Amino acid sequence: MKPPCSFMIQRQRMLSQWDGILNAVHKLFFFASICAGSLVHYSLLLLPRHELVCGRRWTNIYFCPLCERNLKTALHLFIDCPFSKQVWTAAAGWAGCPSLSPNSWSEISDLKLWFCRLLTVQQKQRHGVGTLVLLISWSVWKERNNRIFRKEELPLRRFLAMLRDEIRMWIFAGAPHLDALVGHIFCE
Repeated sequence: MKPPCSFMIQRQRMLSQWDGILNAVHKLFFFASICAGSLVHYSLLLLPRHELVCGRRWTNIYFCPLCERNLKTALHLFIDCPFSKQVWTAAAGWAGCPSLSPNSWSEISDLKLWFCRLLTVQQKQRHGVGTLVLLISWSVWKERNNRIFRKEELPLRRFLAMLRDEIRMWIFAGAPHLDALVGHIFCE
């Protein structure tokens, strides 16, 4: 039997990378639909129940794992948490989009309304901003899970570097609107 040629090996590697990206896309859209409330019965999965948490002996079941100050709610995690606010401020600078800056947010009591307000940008930027918002939210959610379940904590600088890498991967995978919005930060 002949060994596969290098082209076939490269093709298999490329296809496996695309499988990973497509899997991430499905997870991201499922996550976004949970946050938007369109899958309300799944929203119970967002924050673990007290019995489940106590049964597994996870610590810090009441407070935000990112700042350890406020009660953990989805609104606090994505909007009010000081860690998240620093992430949003950095992203606003990358995108040159003031609506992403926490300084421009008024009192917010609903995630869906907050997301809609973030998309109040020029029409040509809307898709890029929407993708960026979902990627940031997803990354903050994954950091929350790492701190709760794996006891691993990334400093803000390292988290932002990983977020930039994730954004770069999405641009390479073919996210043209995201590239138009923040692609310039990779040319530095």
